[in-house]
Amino acid sequence: MYKLKYFTEAEMRITKDTPLDIIQNCYNLAEFVLDPLRDLIKKPIFVNSWYRNPVYNAKVGGEKNSQHTFGEAADIVVKGMTVEAVYATIITNNIPFDQVIVEYDNVNKTTWIHISFRSLTKNRKSKLKAVKEVGKKWVYTPIKGGLKHD
Repeated sequence: MYKLKYFTEAEMRITKDTPLDIIQNCYNLAEFVLDPLRDLIKKPIFVNSWYRNPVYNAKVGGEKNSQHTFGEAADIVVKGMTVEAVYATIITNNIPFDQVIVEYDNVNKTTWIHISFRSLTKNRKSKLKAVKEVGKKWVYTPIKGGLKHD
């Protein structure tokens, strides 16, 4: 198995009960996506959410088939960088991904990048912007070209 460079199993939320295929997915996300991104930006990447077992995923309001429940996704922030700058770094440096979603929670005034990676199937290279407003559900729109937040 890959030797982790910057992340820990605690950050991944791996426990003794985590299935091996999910552990492998977490390690693959670190090896192919997050460690290379960290090497590029030369700043720590803070993980808000990585693996979520189905019970925890439901508790936090995650989608039933969220890639988090397979260990294939992480929500990240980088101090000193906007989400737009992190997104641009991912795209311009060809960091592999299945989905990259720039998330703007205008209710809680927070932003982060959701990035996922599939090991066993083809990555879709889906680029989305998600916005949540007070009293509304998340609205997802494709990103075409550059990224601007209104």
